[in-house]
Amino acid sequence: MTSELVALINCPQRATELSSRQWDQVMSEATVNVMLARLCVVLDRADQLGSVPPTLRWQLQGALTVARAHARDIRMEVNHICTALRVANLSPVFLKGTAYLLAEDDACEGRLFSDVDIFIPAADLDAAERVLQWRGWKSGKLNAYDQQYYRQWMHELPPMVHQGRGMTLDVHHSLLPLTARFAFDPNSLEIEQKNTVQVLSPVDRLLHCIVHLMMETAFEKGLRDMADIDAMCRQFALQSPTFWTDFLQRVATTGLGRLIYYGLDQAGQLYATPIPPDVMEQLTRDYAPNRLLRAVMKRVWRRALTRPLSLYQGLADQGAHFALFLRGHWLKMPVTTLCYHGVRKTWLNLTVKE
Repeated sequence: MTSELVALINCPQRATELSSRQWDQVMSEATVNVMLARLCVVLDRADQLGSVPPTLRWQLQGALTVARAHARDIRMEVNHICTALRVANLSPVFLKGTAYLLAEDDACEGRLFSDVDIFIPAADLDAAERVLQWRGWKSGKLNAYDQQYYRQWMHELPPMVHQGRGMTLDVHHSLLPLTARFAFDPNSLEIEQKNTVQVLSPVDRLLHCIVHLMMETAFEKGLRDMADIDAMCRQFALQSPTFWTDFLQRVATTGLGRLIYYGLDQAGQLYATPIPPDVMEQLTRDYAPNRLLRAVMKRVWRRALTRPLSLYQGLADQGAHFALFLRGHWLKMPVTTLCYHGVRKTWLNLTVKE
């Protein structure tokens, strides 16, 4: 279960010795994981961009140009969102890729993402939705059941798209679905100011990144998300000598330890993320499953993260992705709710009029 893309990111000097077949695999994996621009940054910093075949180098540089233009567009969208919500005296907290960009995290370099994510306290959701709609953001046409699904069970409103600019906005009121097996108090989020906007603190940015990936049901961009985790671990530990102590204390208050263990364990396996041994020892001791399940999950996670189904269709690949698909839904909803939801969606799909 080797990934040529991961191997090249971990050792950019390999660019001088890759065969045509290996370059094909690298570019395919980077394309699926939306990592062409990030790969360009990694190779350029290592003075290895000149070792890339000319036609592929052009693709990498083009992707980086697009990523930088995308970053400019996102900054403008952030201004539009803040201006709209200021009417209701609301200050959004930006999440995920937008937060990495606004905080100037290393994880934002060469990163592309499809939407802007913000957090608004649940008590302010109605006001936020009204002013956003007034300023041009609209939800797609959803039936009554799908509206209920988002508003009763999920951690966000239905996605909103600006009618003029086409940018998608996800408005969160928690980091986890309301029906998730893990209880999480969104009022406990640690928030910091970056210039004129708000983002989560470094500890909570890493926490959210890991939890979001470890509860996913699809992993086409798994290597990209793991690279985000790796970049944040390296950067935040250098910026604060107490980062890992603060992080472990935060994990202990959230009940998310098992997810954090899986995420950091895979980061170490894939990208050799320099997590202090005592940190992994404590996570293993306090949150890891039994040895048998631990060994099975290591292999399942590794296969799902490094072998996206759009590229690899082996039985073991499909089995790993299907197992994590079921696990993700099981974590997000109680079995009874999940079965009801599955039956209801199937019935709606069968009876919808052409």
